[in-house]
Formats: sequence, structure tokens, C-alpha cells
Amino acid sequence: MSERNRKQRNRLGLFETEQWKITVGLQKISGLYCFQRDRINFICWLFIALFSLSFTIVLGIRLVMEIGVHTEIVIENILGELYMLIIFSKLGISVLKRKSFKSIYAKIADHWSMMKDAKELDIVSKNMERGHGVVKIYSLYCIVGMGCFIAMPITYPLLDYVIPMENKTRTMGEPAYVEYGIDPEKYYYPLMTQGFFGSLGCIAVFVAFDVSYMMLTNYVIGLFALAKHRLGKVNTLIKAMEQQNINVLKSNWPIPYIVQAIKTHQRALAYANDLEANYNKAWFITLVCDTATIGGCFAILKVKDTPEEIFRFFSLLFGAFIHFYFIFLPGQLMINASEEVFDACYAANWYKLSKKSKYLLKIIMIRSLRASYLTGGKMFSLSMNTYCSVYAKDQLIVRRSLEEIVGILKNISFFKFHVTFAISSI
Repeated sequence: MSERNRKQRNRLGLFETEQWKITVGLQKISGLYCFQRDRINFICWLFIALFSLSFTIVLGIRLVMEIGVHTEIVIENILGELYMLIIFSKLGISVLKRKSFKSIYAKIADHWSMMKDAKELDIVSKNMERGHGVVKIYSLYCIVGMGCFIAMPITYPLLDYVIPMENKTRTMGEPAYVEYGIDPEKYYYPLMTQGFFGSLGCIAVFVAFDVSYMMLTNYVIGLFALAKHRLGKVNTLIKAMEQQNINVLKSNWPIPYIVQAIKTHQRALAYANDLEANYNKAWFITLVCDTATIGGCFAILKVKDTPEEIFRFFSLLFGAFIHFYFIFLPGQLMINASEEVFDACYAANWYKLSKKSKYLLKIIMIRSLRASYLTGGKMFSLSMNTYCSVYAKDQLIVRRSLEEIVGILKNISFFKFHVTFAISSI
């Protein structure tokens, strides 16, 4: 290993820790890891882009063919096109803003390598550990959920052994309605193989983009917590000075601690602005597509009449709400962390400080009055308030859809007893 590579590896030691293991691994698979060789990243981009483009085309061809013929297929293919739009937006933004993302990661790695205090390292590390826990749950949920949604039509014949249908049997279906211009039954397995490996790349991009946002946001939250910790040192110092009968009003001893807190707070604000600049367009596209997906799922569930298809698209509907939650949660945590800095300033016994110390503390106090938040396209904040308002608007629709789904299932002999029993229990 050359000296240059050794220095680069030492500098990026943060991303080799356990907390970043899943995030960096998914980024390397999808070509989104900024410090991976450009040649490897380009191959990953090319593979994912070619598959995504080809799948978007065949999906669109079938969509146009079914307009005015099968409304159900049209809606399903629109949902598929929305999913591909999310993939293109995440991949495109990651490629176009590669230098900007690389700059963010480099700044964070440099800052991490400069921290020497064990307590401060522990504070930031705990926030990253919390983010790593969310990443594990989210990545497992997305990979398993999307994999099952894609593979479910292939397993339909197995349901005949569990839920037999009257006078007919189930056949293996396709994950999506596409038009390749060839016999789908004759080339079923080659087409499914191509779809399987292509979808792996798309899922990797989808998840890698999201988990990197979660980890970076949690690092910024850790910096806000670090600023709060340094302000707490001022309060501790004041108590120690009072015990030694030192006049705090005439002392400048607290100033270095306040200056350190200001620098940390400014760093956190700068990183938050970088995240907003790089992610806001992607979140706008993603959340608009998620909202459209929820509406599309409602429409599809009204026309589906088989339990397996109802379950499949109800899972997609549920997944859209869960995806909303995981995107809005880090934004809310950042808002909370930035507001807590003001509380720490107020709790630092500012009225006991010297004029110069009060002036410095006022700088961070005034800025922390306004919470730091992330947005989707500068149009809505990523917060629990926004999430709850979206959920409240969709709640009535969800309720009506569930009533219609229950009505359909009650007509299916296998579910008749179970649905009736569940309703009576409620």
C-alpha cells in the first residue's frame, strides 16, 4: 500500500467503523460511494442505468397499449414508472452532485479524526450508533419488502396447496406488466433472471441513498449534542468558580468553552445546510411519488378480487407510509437537537457571566432560536408535523378502502369465517 493510500485510509477511518458498515457497503454495491474507484462506480452506474432505462421503456410501452383496455394494468404501470422515477432521481443526483457529497464526507471524516476528547467522541458516536440502528431496520425492511413484492407473483402456484381456488389453478405471474415484443411464456425464466439482477441494483440505489442521508443527519445531530455538551461545561465551570469564591462577573475563564460551543454549532449549521442543498430535490420527487403511490394503491385495491393481489398491494400501501416515516424522522430529530442548543444556552447561568461572555453566548442563543430543518424541494419541512398532516388527510381514504377490501374478502370462502370473527372482535 502506497503512502498516499495509507494516509487516505487513515483519514477515512470513520467510514470503516461498525456504524458505517451497512451504509458504505450498500453505497459500494450501487456505485454511490464517493471514495471508491471511479471505474468501479461507472460500471455500477452503467449497469443500473441501462436496466432502469430498459425497464422504464417496456413498462411504458405496455402502459400505452392498455390505455382504454385494462385500467388496472395502466394504474399498476404508472406506479412502476413512479418507482423508476425515484431511482433515476436518486442515481442522477448522486452522480451530478458527486463532488459535493464527497466534500461533505471529507469534512466529516476530518472533523472526526481531529476529535481527541473521549467524552466528546462518545457523544457523537452514540448518535451515529442510534442512526446505525435505524439503518439496520430500514435496510432490512426495504430489501426484504421489495424482494417479496417482486417475487410474490412467482410463488402464486404454491398457494393452490394452501388456498385452493374453485375450478381453476393459479399460474406464475410477472412482477410487472411489460412488453418486450417476445413470447413471455417461452422466455419466462430469462426475462425473470434479467429482472431479478436488474432489480437488485435498483433496490441498492434506493436504500443506499436513504441510509446515507440518515447517517449524515445523525452525525449533524451529534454535533448539536456536542455543542450542548460544551455549553454545559460553562455551567460546571461557574459552579466550580463559585465554590472557590472567584468573581464570575469579572472572569473570562468561561470564554474558551463558549467559543468552542460556537464553533461546533456553526459547523453543525454548515453541515445541515450542505445536506439541505444536496438532498432537498430528491426528497421532493420521492415524496411526491410516494403520495401518488398511495393514491394508486387505493385505486388498485378497489378492483382487485384475489386475496394474494390484495395482500400484495396493501403491503405496498403500508410500505409507502413506512417510507414516509423513515424520511421524516431524521428531519424531526435534527429540529429537536437544534432547539435543545437554545435550552442549553439558557441553562448556562448566563446572568452570572461577564459582559464579554454574555455577548458571545448571545451569538449562539440568537441563532438557535431558529431551528435547523431539512425540506423537500424548499416546499415542505421534513418533520413529524408534515408527516402527521399527510397521514391525517389519507386516514379517511384508508378507512374506506379497508372497508371495501373487507367486503371483497368476505365473499371469498376461505376468508369468510376469519374476517367475520375479526370484525366481531373489534
